[in-house]
Amino acid sequence: MSTRTLTWILGAAVCVASVAAVPARAQDLETRRAVWQALSVPDTTFQRVTNADHTVTFRVPADWERIGDKLAFTNGQGTTVDAYAEDVPSGVPVASFASALLTHVRDLPGAAESIQVRRTEMAGLDAREIVFSFTTSHAEALRRVVWATVAGHVAVTVIFTVPAARATADDAIFKAIVLSTMVDEFGERARAFDEARESAGLGAAPVQIAEAVSVSPSLSDPGPGVRARARGRLKSVFAAVP
Repeated sequence: MSTRTLTWILGAAVCVASVAAVPARAQDLETRRAVWQALSVPDTTFQRVTNADHTVTFRVPADWERIGDKLAFTNGQGTTVDAYAEDVPSGVPVASFASALLTHVRDLPGAAESIQVRRTEMAGLDAREIVFSFTTSHAEALRRVVWATVAGHVAVTVIFTVPAARATADDAIFKAIVLSTMVDEFGERARAFDEARESAGLGAAPVQIAEAVSVSPSLSDPGPGVRARARGRLKSVFAAVP
């Protein structure tokens, strides 16, 4: 077990109840939820990226640059997205994992006063969104949005950081990244998908994802007619883009 993983576990053990103590009013959380739902995925091209063991896959804007060998990208204007997948004991709930994250967030200068936590969903899994602002050691004001979920023994964290001056300017991009995120506990399905595409000679060219993302919620609609129309729209999208 890694030292970092042990840190998360210890943090969760002593802070399981800390999410409830976050100073965020219900009205603020409802406002945040409404703002997020109103965001539209931009009509730009995204490229598919994954980590080495294929446990987390998502799409980022095609013109964003990768930062080193990490699963991290930047738009060149101070906005970045980082994704992490790490082992945790199977059965650890996302609420405990989020509580462990909060122990580290509160250590950031100015963060404790601005933290908001809300329950949400990522990759079809129970998730938490943590939003806060803080100041770096170089006096740079930043806003950070963290989405976290747990699938079996894998905990996935997607972190979106933007200069405070830009605030929510790139939230629509981040929504596209979150909605495109897939979590595979063992990486088997994602690895098999990539191998099948390679065997078929299909490339991994950047594509637009706005329509596919807008259709996906309808696939779980209780109305069979709505689901059928959604499947039809997706078929046309996939027929146009391999």
